[in-house]
Amino acid sequence: MGGLPVRIEVDTASVFSNLRSRDDHLRGPDFLNSTQFSRMVFTSKGAQRTGDRTFDINGELELLGKKQPLTLKAIWNKSAVSPVGPFGRKPYVMGVSARGSFKRSAFGMNYAVANGWVGDEIPLIIEFEAIRK
Repeated sequence: MGGLPVRIEVDTASVFSNLRSRDDHLRGPDFLNSTQFSRMVFTSKGAQRTGDRTFDINGELELLGKKQPLTLKAIWNKSAVSPVGPFGRKPYVMGVSARGSFKRSAFGMNYAVANGWVGDEIPLIIEFEAIRK
């Protein structure tokens, strides 16, 4: 495994589905329990190259006070001077797309899983752009 360590944090209260009552339910104890667990965190010590522009990022997802292993499949989209930038400066940027999935029941999030009203498998989609300073 190589490269720099990875840490991605998501504010669990930031969930937005465009329906306030559903968002309140998702932030509540049946799902994300945002009051008690304000962050979902993915950490990894680095990535392993699997192809010319592809990588596996093996790490750990922490959610609702529990940790589970998680692998993100990443694609290095591009690194180049951006065609746009503030104040006429065109920074050097890098773009990465990463995908993974996890079972919410593995974190104790079991609401409506048994009756099939809500799926257990949750896709995790990360689009990332970094600017070189």
